[in-house]
Amino acid sequence: MRQLNNFGQVFRDNGYQLDNGKDSPIWQNPTYWPITFRITPQWHRDSSSNQKVDSVPGDPTSPPTEKTLTSHAFDLSGVDIWTAGTLYKNISFSVLPSSDSTGSFHFENAWVRFDNLLGSRWANLKFGKFELDNMISEKRFLFLSANGGVYQLYHFLPVREAAFVSSGVNPLNPGFGLGDNQFGVELAGHSSNGHDTRPGHCPRQQLIGQRPSMIDQAREVFCQARFPASLIYALL
Repeated sequence: MRQLNNFGQVFRDNGYQLDNGKDSPIWQNPTYWPITFRITPQWHRDSSSNQKVDSVPGDPTSPPTEKTLTSHAFDLSGVDIWTAGTLYKNISFSVLPSSDSTGSFHFENAWVRFDNLLGSRWANLKFGKFELDNMISEKRFLFLSANGGVYQLYHFLPVREAAFVSSGVNPLNPGFGLGDNQFGVELAGHSSNGHDTRPGHCPRQQLIGQRPSMIDQAREVFCQARFPASLIYALL
């Protein structure tokens, strides 16, 4: 699974700052603008077994039978246009207009964060629309398949809430999913020295043998001395 190295983790935790005294945009080269475009040309193949189909193709009156249905094609993913950086020292931002494969755009995220409030790395206030600080980011897809690319547990809804959402009574309430970017306010903190708290310097203790990747991720979060902002997350 792709993940940030130590430098990337510290850089992100510091609000896209190097803490070298020159993080304000006035020190940056005016010929450089921090923006990236991301799109994925891909070939996909989906196969579903035990699907009921007409035994005589095109004849709905024929007795049903089970077959394995397979489809494949070349196509494009959606496109992300992402820019992030600093507006001033200790004022960070991120804006990510994103489209699906049909070209329908929306804002995946748009937020501002005030870093190192009162001179403390444990006080960073972010507001806008952003991804929750989950154990594992859902933005790191495991598969390109339409079924399995997301983490299903992040989108579990209790029966009553699922029934309410499907009823359409409130179309503005799509249901709360941990994997969905949310509007709100986040207070987060982090350690100052990622080198001393990276996973390799944590005691392994009983984490031996064939460890699932999620256990490794949990161990990484613990060893980096970062507390999940989603624990103190307030929906607006």
